Amino acid sequence: MSINILVFLKSDPENKNIIHHILMNAHADILEYVLDRFSVELNDISSFGYDQNPPLHVALSLAGISKYKDRCVRCVKLILENEILKTTLDINQ
Repeated sequence: MSINILVFLKSDPENKNIIHHILMNAHADILEYVLDRFSVELNDISSFGYDQNPPLHVALSLAGISKYKDRCVRCVKLILENEILKTTLDINQ
């Protein structure tokens, strides 16, 4: 399956793209699907930060709310476990 990377880069009026919405709402199942199917297209996950926050920070943004904590942690694990994305992440930022 081929998908245009522009699908992931297109922003809404608040300058958020689909990856921002997935991470900011802790949709781990959707993130897993996207990473499984489109990790080659998303090879530079660092470009999906928001408001000068790297994607890992965005993924953890709801972790302090108990009903989202497990989903947030799962999103971070999915990002870190993805083989293609592992090489593009600088977790020492």
